[in-house]
Amino acid sequence: MKFVYQQMQEKGIKVDVVTYTSMLHWLSNDGDVEGSVKLWKEMKDGGLRPTIVSYTAYMKVLFDHEYLYCLLKGTAFD
Repeated sequence: MKFVYQQMQEKGIKVDVVTYTSMLHWLSNDGDVEGSVKLWKEMKDGGLRPTIVSYTAYMKVLFDHEYLYCLLKGTAFD
């Protein structure tokens, strides 16, 4: 999935909130918390507005992998 995402970026294909949400699901299943946080920030910095599905995918990876510290510090949603 990361390869496809990188190829899309290299070819100038616009990445939308659906793509980001799919990536968040994939990263969650892979257990990549840091990748999820980075991707979330990238999506928000890119001006995309997360959907309820995006938030659910993001919260899932944080809770499934006990990443509550970021939530409590308020840094997970920056």
